[in-house]
Amino acid sequence: MAMLLPERRHSGVIASVLLVLLMLGALVPDPLSSARQAKHSALPDGGILSSAVRYMDTVTGYAEFAPFLHGLINYELGTSSSPKVYLGRNNHLYYGAERAAEQSAGLIYRVPEVIRFAELSAVLSHELRRQGADLVITVPPNAQSIAIEDLPKLPKVRPRLEYDLLFNELRKRGLATVDLKSHFLAIGDGNSLYRKIDTHWTNRGAVIAFNLAMSRAGHSDWKVDLDQVLGPVRTVHAGDLARMLGLQGFLTDENSDLLPAANAREWQPSQILHSSNARPVFDSYSFERKGAGTTDRILVIGDSFTQHFWLPLLQRTDAAMIGWMHHLGCNFDFADVERFKPTLVILAPTERYARCPSQNWPPGLPRR
Repeated sequence: MAMLLPERRHSGVIASVLLVLLMLGALVPDPLSSARQAKHSALPDGGILSSAVRYMDTVTGYAEFAPFLHGLINYELGTSSSPKVYLGRNNHLYYGAERAAEQSAGLIYRVPEVIRFAELSAVLSHELRRQGADLVITVPPNAQSIAIEDLPKLPKVRPRLEYDLLFNELRKRGLATVDLKSHFLAIGDGNSLYRKIDTHWTNRGAVIAFNLAMSRAGHSDWKVDLDQVLGPVRTVHAGDLARMLGLQGFLTDENSDLLPAANAREWQPSQILHSSNARPVFDSYSFERKGAGTTDRILVIGDSFTQHFWLPLLQRTDAAMIGWMHHLGCNFDFADVERFKPTLVILAPTERYARCPSQNWPPGLPRR
Protein backbone atom coordinates (compact mmCIF):
# COMPACT_ATOMS: atom_id res chain seq x y z
CA MET A 1 0.00 0.00 0.00
CA ALA A 2 1.38 3.38 -0.98
CA MET A 3 2.22 5.74 1.85
CA LEU A 4 1.11 9.39 1.81
CA LEU A 5 3.85 11.87 1.07
CA PRO A 6 4.97 13.83 4.19
CA GLU A 7 3.47 17.08 2.89
CA ARG A 8 0.16 15.31 2.23
CA ARG A 9 0.15 13.96 5.79
CA HIS A 10 0.77 17.48 7.12
CA SER A 11 -2.12 18.81 5.03
CA GLY A 12 -4.35 16.12 6.51
CA VAL A 13 -3.43 17.14 10.05
CA ILE A 14 -4.18 20.79 9.28
CA ALA A 15 -7.51 19.89 7.69
CA SER A 16 -8.40 17.74 10.73
CA VAL A 17 -7.62 20.61 13.11
CA LEU A 18 -9.78 22.99 11.10
CA LEU A 19 -12.68 20.53 11.10
CA VAL A 20 -12.40 20.11 14.87
CA LEU A 21 -12.44 23.88 15.33
CA LEU A 22 -15.51 24.17 13.16
CA MET A 23 -17.30 21.47 15.18
CA LEU A 24 -16.33 23.09 18.45
CA GLY A 25 -17.70 26.34 17.12
CA ALA A 26 -21.18 24.86 17.26
CA LEU A 27 -20.81 24.31 21.01
CA VAL A 28 -18.64 27.07 22.43
CA PRO A 29 -19.73 30.69 22.87
CA ASP A 30 -19.26 33.02 19.92
CA PRO A 31 -16.80 35.77 20.98
CA LEU A 32 -19.00 38.37 19.26
CA SER A 33 -22.43 37.08 20.19
CA SER A 34 -23.61 40.14 22.14
CA ALA A 35 -25.51 41.60 19.18
CA ARG A 36 -27.46 38.39 18.65
CA GLN A 37 -28.13 38.09 22.37
CA ALA A 38 -29.77 41.50 22.33
CA LYS A 39 -31.79 40.60 19.25
CA HIS A 40 -33.09 37.32 20.67
CA SER A 41 -33.80 38.69 24.16
CA ALA A 42 -36.79 40.53 22.71
CA LEU A 43 -38.36 37.34 21.32
CA PRO A 44 -41.29 35.76 23.21
CA ASP A 45 -40.54 32.71 25.35
CA GLY A 46 -41.81 29.45 23.85
CA GLY A 47 -40.94 26.83 26.44
CA ILE A 48 -37.86 24.70 27.22
CA LEU A 49 -37.22 23.52 23.67
CA SER A 50 -37.62 26.98 22.25
CA SER A 51 -35.32 28.42 24.92
CA ALA A 52 -32.68 25.81 24.14
CA VAL A 53 -32.81 26.58 20.44
CA ARG A 54 -32.68 30.28 21.24
CA TYR A 55 -29.57 29.76 23.39
CA MET A 56 -27.75 27.68 20.78
CA ASP A 57 -28.52 30.18 18.04
CA THR A 58 -27.63 33.17 20.18
CA VAL A 59 -24.34 32.35 21.88
CA THR A 60 -22.75 29.50 19.93
CA GLY A 61 -21.15 29.10 16.54
CA TYR A 62 -19.26 31.60 14.45
CA ALA A 63 -22.22 33.55 13.10
CA GLU A 64 -20.84 36.86 14.40
CA PHE A 65 -17.15 36.05 14.60
CA ALA A 66 -16.68 34.53 11.13
CA PRO A 67 -17.82 37.61 9.14
CA PHE A 68 -15.66 39.80 11.39
CA LEU A 69 -12.61 37.57 10.90
CA HIS A 70 -13.22 37.40 7.16
CA GLY A 71 -13.47 41.19 6.94
CA LEU A 72 -10.44 41.72 9.17
CA ILE A 73 -8.17 39.37 7.21
CA ASN A 74 -9.13 41.01 3.92
CA TYR A 75 -8.69 44.48 5.42
CA GLU A 76 -5.21 43.69 6.75
CA LEU A 77 -4.28 42.33 3.31
CA GLY A 78 -5.43 45.57 1.72
CA THR A 79 -8.48 44.06 0.04
CA SER A 80 -12.21 44.33 0.63
CA SER A 81 -14.59 41.60 1.78
CA SER A 82 -17.53 43.48 0.25
CA PRO A 83 -18.09 44.38 -3.42
CA LYS A 84 -19.60 47.66 -2.22
CA VAL A 85 -16.38 48.89 -0.61
CA TYR A 86 -12.84 49.40 -1.83
CA LEU A 87 -9.77 50.51 0.08
CA GLY A 88 -7.75 53.60 -0.59
CA ARG A 89 -4.52 54.69 0.97
CA ASN A 90 -4.15 55.36 4.71
CA ASN A 91 -6.95 52.87 5.50
CA HIS A 92 -9.53 55.10 3.82
CA LEU A 93 -12.68 53.22 2.75
CA TYR A 94 -14.66 54.31 -0.31
CA TYR A 95 -18.13 53.36 -1.47
CA GLY A 96 -17.84 51.29 -4.63
CA ALA A 97 -21.48 50.54 -5.48
CA GLU A 98 -23.85 52.45 -7.79
CA ARG A 99 -20.86 53.27 -10.02
CA ALA A 100 -19.81 56.14 -7.76
CA ALA A 101 -16.11 55.56 -8.39
CA GLU A 102 -16.52 55.50 -12.18
CA GLN A 103 -18.70 58.60 -12.04
CA SER A 104 -16.16 60.63 -10.07
CA ALA A 105 -13.33 59.47 -12.36
CA GLY A 106 -15.21 60.32 -15.54
CA LEU A 107 -15.42 56.71 -16.67
CA ILE A 108 -19.18 56.93 -17.28
CA TYR A 109 -21.07 59.78 -18.95
CA ARG A 110 -24.86 59.38 -18.95
CA VAL A 111 -25.85 62.49 -20.87
CA PRO A 112 -29.61 61.84 -21.32
CA GLU A 113 -30.17 61.13 -17.61
CA VAL A 114 -28.20 64.18 -16.49
CA ILE A 115 -30.03 66.47 -18.92
CA ARG A 116 -33.34 65.02 -17.78
CA PHE A 117 -32.49 66.03 -14.21
CA ALA A 118 -31.74 69.56 -15.40
CA GLU A 119 -35.06 69.65 -17.25
CA LEU A 120 -36.90 68.44 -14.15
CA SER A 121 -35.17 71.15 -12.11
CA ALA A 122 -36.29 73.83 -14.58
CA VAL A 123 -39.91 72.67 -14.46
CA LEU A 124 -39.81 72.47 -10.68
CA SER A 125 -38.39 75.99 -10.47
CA HIS A 126 -41.14 77.30 -12.78
CA GLU A 127 -43.91 75.69 -10.73
CA LEU A 128 -42.44 76.93 -7.47
CA ARG A 129 -42.16 80.50 -8.77
CA ARG A 130 -45.85 80.37 -9.66
CA GLN A 131 -46.51 79.56 -6.02
CA GLY A 132 -44.16 82.23 -4.65
CA ALA A 133 -41.27 79.92 -3.75
CA ASP A 134 -37.57 79.88 -4.67
CA LEU A 135 -35.47 76.87 -5.67
CA VAL A 136 -31.78 76.32 -4.95
CA ILE A 137 -30.03 73.24 -6.34
CA THR A 138 -26.92 71.75 -4.79
CA VAL A 139 -25.29 68.35 -5.13
CA PRO A 140 -23.27 66.79 -2.28
CA PRO A 141 -20.30 65.28 -4.13
CA ASN A 142 -19.18 61.67 -3.88
CA ALA A 143 -16.34 61.15 -1.43
CA GLN A 144 -14.17 60.15 -4.41
CA SER A 145 -14.66 63.64 -5.82
CA ILE A 146 -13.43 65.41 -2.66
CA ALA A 147 -11.36 63.14 -0.39
CA ILE A 148 -8.89 62.62 -3.21
CA GLU A 149 -5.73 62.49 -1.09
CA ASP A 150 -6.25 58.83 -0.21
CA LEU A 151 -7.64 57.52 -3.49
CA PRO A 152 -5.89 54.47 -4.92
CA LYS A 153 -3.93 55.07 -8.09
CA LEU A 154 -6.57 55.20 -10.81
CA PRO A 155 -6.63 56.60 -14.35
CA LYS A 156 -6.47 60.38 -14.41
CA VAL A 157 -9.80 62.16 -14.33
CA ARG A 158 -11.16 62.59 -17.82
CA PRO A 159 -12.26 66.04 -18.95
CA ARG A 160 -15.94 65.06 -19.22
CA LEU A 161 -17.66 64.57 -15.88
CA GLU A 162 -21.38 64.17 -15.24
CA TYR A 163 -21.12 66.66 -12.39
CA ASP A 164 -19.73 69.36 -14.69
CA LEU A 165 -22.29 68.61 -17.38
CA LEU A 166 -25.12 68.92 -14.87
CA PHE A 167 -24.05 72.31 -13.57
CA ASN A 168 -23.53 73.62 -17.09
CA GLU A 169 -27.08 72.53 -17.98
CA LEU A 170 -28.53 74.05 -14.81
CA ARG A 171 -26.80 77.37 -15.43
CA LYS A 172 -27.96 77.43 -19.06
CA ARG A 173 -31.50 77.27 -17.70
CA GLY A 174 -30.88 80.18 -15.34
CA LEU A 175 -31.29 78.14 -12.18
CA ALA A 176 -29.82 79.01 -8.78
CA THR A 177 -27.06 76.55 -7.92
CA VAL A 178 -24.34 75.89 -5.36
CA ASP A 179 -21.28 74.08 -6.73
CA LEU A 180 -20.13 72.29 -3.59
CA LYS A 181 -17.39 70.43 -5.41
CA SER A 182 -15.55 73.61 -6.35
CA HIS A 183 -15.95 75.04 -2.85
CA PHE A 184 -14.78 71.85 -1.15
CA LEU A 185 -11.77 71.35 -3.41
CA ALA A 186 -10.76 74.97 -2.74
CA ILE A 187 -10.66 74.18 0.99
CA GLY A 188 -8.03 71.57 0.15
CA ASP A 189 -8.53 69.08 3.00
CA GLY A 190 -11.00 66.47 1.82
CA ASN A 191 -10.42 64.23 4.83
CA SER A 192 -11.80 66.92 7.13
CA LEU A 193 -14.96 67.08 5.02
CA TYR A 194 -15.65 63.36 4.44
CA ARG A 195 -15.55 60.35 6.73
CA LYS A 196 -12.95 57.59 6.29
CA ILE A 197 -15.16 54.63 7.28
CA ASP A 198 -18.49 56.04 6.17
CA THR A 199 -20.06 57.08 2.86
CA HIS A 200 -21.04 60.53 4.10
CA TRP A 201 -19.46 63.85 4.79
CA THR A 202 -18.33 64.87 8.26
CA ASN A 203 -20.49 67.19 10.30
CA ARG A 204 -18.07 69.97 9.37
CA GLY A 205 -18.68 69.30 5.68
CA ALA A 206 -22.44 69.24 6.26
CA VAL A 207 -22.40 72.61 8.01
CA ILE A 208 -20.27 74.26 5.32
CA ALA A 209 -22.64 72.96 2.64
CA PHE A 210 -25.67 74.22 4.56
CA ASN A 211 -24.18 77.69 4.92
CA LEU A 212 -23.41 77.88 1.21
CA ALA A 213 -26.97 76.86 0.35
CA MET A 214 -28.45 79.46 2.70
CA SER A 215 -26.24 82.19 1.24
CA ARG A 216 -27.30 81.30 -2.31
CA ALA A 217 -30.93 81.42 -1.21
CA GLY A 218 -30.43 85.00 -0.05
CA HIS A 219 -30.58 84.09 3.63
CA SER A 220 -27.11 84.71 5.01
CA ASP A 221 -28.90 85.32 8.30
CA TRP A 222 -29.64 81.58 8.42
CA LYS A 223 -25.98 80.61 8.26
CA VAL A 224 -24.55 79.07 11.42
CA ASP A 225 -21.21 79.56 13.16
CA LEU A 226 -19.05 76.44 12.85
CA ASP A 227 -17.58 76.97 16.32
CA GLN A 228 -21.03 77.19 17.87
CA VAL A 229 -22.61 74.14 16.25
CA LEU A 230 -19.66 71.71 16.26
CA GLY A 231 -18.12 70.07 19.29
CA PRO A 232 -14.47 69.04 19.49
CA VAL A 233 -13.13 66.41 17.10
CA ARG A 234 -13.30 62.96 18.67
CA THR A 235 -12.77 59.32 17.74
CA VAL A 236 -15.91 57.54 16.49
CA HIS A 237 -16.48 53.88 15.68
CA ALA A 238 -19.71 53.90 13.68
CA GLY A 239 -19.60 53.92 9.88
CA ASP A 240 -21.68 52.31 7.16
CA LEU A 241 -18.64 51.27 5.12
CA ALA A 242 -17.05 49.60 8.15
CA ARG A 243 -20.36 47.80 8.73
CA MET A 244 -20.35 46.49 5.16
CA LEU A 245 -16.97 44.89 5.91
CA GLY A 246 -18.19 43.42 9.21
CA LEU A 247 -15.72 45.67 11.06
CA GLN A 248 -18.11 48.02 12.84
CA GLY A 249 -16.78 48.84 16.28
CA PHE A 250 -13.26 47.86 15.21
CA LEU A 251 -12.32 50.56 12.69
CA THR A 252 -12.26 54.13 13.92
CA ASP A 253 -12.67 57.55 12.42
CA GLU A 254 -12.75 61.17 13.54
CA ASN A 255 -15.71 63.53 13.55
CA SER A 256 -17.11 66.46 15.51
CA ASP A 257 -20.45 66.22 17.28
CA LEU A 258 -23.22 68.28 15.73
CA LEU A 259 -24.74 70.08 18.69
CA PRO A 260 -28.54 70.27 19.01
CA ALA A 261 -30.27 73.59 18.50
CA ALA A 262 -31.02 75.46 21.72
CA ASN A 263 -34.62 75.97 20.55
CA ALA A 264 -35.14 72.38 19.40
CA ARG A 265 -38.06 71.89 21.80
CA GLU A 266 -39.93 74.80 20.24
CA TRP A 267 -40.37 72.78 17.03
CA GLN A 268 -43.45 70.59 17.03
CA PRO A 269 -43.87 67.65 14.60
CA SER A 270 -46.25 68.17 11.72
CA GLN A 271 -47.78 65.42 9.57
CA ILE A 272 -47.98 67.53 6.43
CA LEU A 273 -45.47 65.37 4.51
CA HIS A 274 -46.14 61.74 3.65
CA SER A 275 -43.39 59.11 3.72
CA SER A 276 -42.89 56.82 0.77
CA ASN A 277 -42.93 53.07 1.27
CA ALA A 278 -40.23 52.85 -1.43
CA ARG A 279 -37.57 54.07 1.04
CA PRO A 280 -38.85 53.24 4.56
CA VAL A 281 -35.56 54.22 6.23
CA PHE A 282 -35.91 57.70 4.77
CA ASP A 283 -39.11 58.88 6.44
CA SER A 284 -40.09 62.42 5.60
CA TYR A 285 -40.35 64.89 8.46
CA SER A 286 -41.75 68.35 9.04
CA PHE A 287 -41.75 70.63 12.06
CA GLU A 288 -43.51 73.89 12.77
CA ARG A 289 -42.88 76.59 15.32
CA LYS A 290 -45.74 78.60 16.73
CA GLY A 291 -45.21 82.32 16.96
CA ALA A 292 -42.12 82.24 14.76
CA GLY A 293 -42.69 85.79 13.59
CA THR A 294 -42.03 84.88 9.95
CA THR A 295 -43.87 82.98 7.24
CA ASP A 296 -40.77 81.28 5.82
CA ARG A 297 -41.18 77.57 5.12
CA ILE A 298 -38.04 75.60 4.13
CA LEU A 299 -38.30 72.24 2.38
CA VAL A 300 -35.26 70.10 1.56
CA ILE A 301 -35.60 67.40 -1.11
CA GLY A 302 -32.52 65.26 -0.60
CA ASP A 303 -31.19 61.97 0.75
CA SER A 304 -29.02 60.68 3.59
CA PHE A 305 -26.54 63.54 3.16
CA THR A 306 -29.15 66.02 4.39
CA GLN A 307 -31.84 64.05 6.24
CA HIS A 308 -30.36 64.12 9.74
CA PHE A 309 -27.29 66.26 9.14
CA TRP A 310 -29.29 69.39 8.37
CA LEU A 311 -32.16 69.05 10.86
CA PRO A 312 -30.42 70.80 13.80
CA LEU A 313 -29.23 73.46 11.35
CA LEU A 314 -32.70 74.07 9.96
CA GLN A 315 -33.97 74.35 13.54
CA ARG A 316 -31.62 77.28 14.07
CA THR A 317 -33.37 79.38 11.42
CA ASP A 318 -36.28 81.66 12.22
CA ALA A 319 -38.56 79.88 9.74
CA ALA A 320 -42.11 78.98 10.67
CA MET A 321 -41.88 75.46 9.19
CA ILE A 322 -39.07 73.14 8.10
CA GLY A 323 -39.28 69.84 6.29
CA TRP A 324 -37.32 67.11 4.53
CA MET A 325 -38.33 64.48 1.97
CA HIS A 326 -36.41 62.00 -0.18
CA HIS A 327 -35.98 62.71 -3.90
CA LEU A 328 -36.66 59.02 -4.68
CA GLY A 329 -34.54 59.16 -7.80
CA CYS A 330 -36.69 61.91 -9.40
CA ASN A 331 -39.90 60.21 -8.24
CA PHE A 332 -40.78 62.39 -5.24
CA ASP A 333 -44.46 63.31 -5.00
CA PHE A 334 -45.00 66.91 -6.07
CA ALA A 335 -48.31 66.90 -4.22
CA ASP A 336 -46.30 66.78 -0.99
CA VAL A 337 -44.38 69.86 -2.08
CA GLU A 338 -47.59 71.75 -2.89
CA ARG A 339 -49.17 70.73 0.40
CA PHE A 340 -46.12 71.97 2.31
CA LYS A 341 -46.44 75.41 0.66
CA PRO A 342 -42.71 76.21 0.84
CA THR A 343 -41.14 79.60 0.38
CA LEU A 344 -37.76 77.95 -0.25
CA VAL A 345 -36.96 74.51 -1.67
CA ILE A 346 -33.45 73.10 -1.67
CA LEU A 347 -33.04 70.22 -4.14
CA ALA A 348 -29.97 68.31 -2.97
CA PRO A 349 -29.43 64.82 -4.40
CA THR A 350 -26.03 63.26 -3.82
CA GLU A 351 -23.78 63.23 -6.90
CA ARG A 352 -24.45 59.58 -7.72
CA TYR A 353 -28.21 60.31 -7.71
CA ALA A 354 -28.07 63.61 -9.62
CA ARG A 355 -29.65 62.18 -12.74
CA CYS A 356 -33.10 60.99 -13.78
CA PRO A 357 -33.62 57.58 -15.41
CA SER A 358 -35.84 57.85 -18.49
CA GLN A 359 -38.97 56.50 -16.78
CA ASN A 360 -38.70 58.66 -13.63
CA TRP A 361 -40.61 61.91 -13.14
CA PRO A 362 -42.27 63.34 -9.99
CA PRO A 363 -45.98 62.48 -9.85
CA GLY A 364 -48.03 65.66 -10.10
CA LEU A 365 -45.24 67.76 -11.61
CA PRO A 366 -46.21 68.96 -15.13
CA ARG A 367 -44.09 67.98 -18.09
CA ARG A 368 -42.86 70.61 -20.51
